[in-house]
Amino acid sequence: NTELGFSAEFVVRTLTTYGIATENAAEVVSQLVRASRKGTLGIEDLEAAMRYSSGTADTLGVSLQKMLAIFTVLSNRGLVGSIAGTSTNTAFSQLVKKAQELKDIGKIELVTGIRKDGREALDVISSLQNLFKFAETLPFTEQQTLFQDVFNLRGARSVSAIRREIDNIKK
Repeated sequence: NTELGFSAEFVVRTLTTYGIATENAAEVVSQLVRASRKGTLGIEDLEAAMRYSSGTADTLGVSLQKMLAIFTVLSNRGLVGSIAGTSTNTAFSQLVKKAQELKDIGKIELVTGIRKDGREALDVISSLQNLFKFAETLPFTEQQTLFQDVFNLRGARSVSAIRREIDNIKK
């Protein structure tokens, strides 16, 4: 069965990317199914989104649960599949790339911490919240320019949707 093979590969890639033990596969499957049911995306869309972004997300310390929350929110805003994945990947990459520049001009400080595995991690959601708070002090057109400058057009699509739903993602 192609669908079964596809699903099995998706689960294995997710476990591998996030360093999750195989004995936790059933819980991961439950999380994936819940995410697809909460949003307007199918498992295929979720797999495509994860394929394009989970490596960067894991490197930055963004948990599987946060990524699933992000993709659920994005799907409810019309961003699904590879577009959601590449937009989110771009947003995260650009946030790191522009971090020092943002800090130097006093706009935000990125929030970091230590992951369960001992590696340093970027708290992407808190860092974005800091940027959103700063952006609220700007006129609308300057906010849009800021987001375009930091995230570029592709990343700004994801960040725009995340901004509207940040409290739901943070939970």
